[in-house]
This record gives sequence, C-alpha cells and structure tokens, in this order.
Amino acid sequence: NTTAGSYVREDEDIYLILKETNVEEAVRDLIRIGLDRIKGYITPEDLQTYAEGGGELERTDTIDMKDIAELMQSDGYRVVDVRKASEYKNGHISHAINIAHTRLLERKDELPKDKTLLVHCQSGVRSAVASALLRRDGFDVKYIDDHFDNWRDKESS
Repeated sequence: NTTAGSYVREDEDIYLILKETNVEEAVRDLIRIGLDRIKGYITPEDLQTYAEGGGELERTDTIDMKDIAELMQSDGYRVVDVRKASEYKNGHISHAINIAHTRLLERKDELPKDKTLLVHCQSGVRSAVASALLRRDGFDVKYIDDHFDNWRDKESS
C-alpha cells in the first residue's frame, strides 16, 4: 500500500494483479489509505493464461547495467535513479536524475519527455514499478533489471 499510495491518484480506477488469497488484505489496505476505486483483480496465473491465449499485454524494454554505457553515448537517453537521496549520495551514475520512486508521480514533470529514460534502483524492484508508472504517463522507458553494484563493478574495472 505504500507504493500504491505514491503511484495511484484518488480518482483512478484500480485493478489488482495478485494471488486470490491476498485480495481481501490488499483491498482493506488500499481502502485504509483512501484508495477505494478498486474495480477488480486477476491472478498472475490467469494473466499468463490470457497472454498465452493471444491476449495483448503492455511490455517495457528491459536492459541491464552493461547496456547503459553504450546507450549514454547517445543524446537520446537519460538515466533516472529512483533510489532515496541517501542511496544516491553514496554513489550514482554520472548525470543521473534522482527522484525517489515514492515521489515520482508528483515530480515526473522534471523528466524529459524527448528522451528515453533508463530507470534503475538498487536491485530492480523499485525501478520496475517506476518504469510502469512512467510508461503509463507517456514516457519512453527502458527498465534496468539489474543490481546497482553491477554498475559500480563496471566503473571500477
């Protein structure tokens, strides 16, 4: 619910993807934080069956840390670091824009619409959700599904 509270606007309809055993708890948690426009849910298994049956799903391009250096040579890309400021301060990719994932919705206007955003965090979890939010709001995004330490290892070699 912490992430949902940072990503979902009060007036948006909500559709959940989760195990059926978690529906009641998720709905209760969302309602407690004022997100009550829950319209339905689907299980991950049902979603997979839908896709296997030819149903269309949105997909975000996925890359890893080794791809960043090459992409950054082009002016068409910008790195977005969705870690907390304290994590960013302890080490970051040069010229990355730092906006914590829980502040992304309110600060997304600070991001360039004319560039492909390369979105990363520490392990790939926060950046997965951040990438989905940015795609939904019209940004061209590549999700970095990798650990930030792999960038550090690359920089030090």
